[in-house]
Amino acid sequence: MDQTCHPNPPVPARRAPRARWTPTKQRLFLAALLEYGSVHRAAQVAGMPRR
Repeated sequence: MDQTCHPNPPVPARRAPRARWTPTKQRLFLAALLEYGSVHRAAQVAGMPRR
């Protein structure tokens, strides 16, 4: 069996960093929550996941 040793083996792809709440996103979320009354919609407006 011929096994070639690669000097730089492939590296698994990293997952994207989790979304973080910033003061701007918090203001957007709260304003949208007040306007729409929906956590789901407010999270969308702020660009954050619902959970």
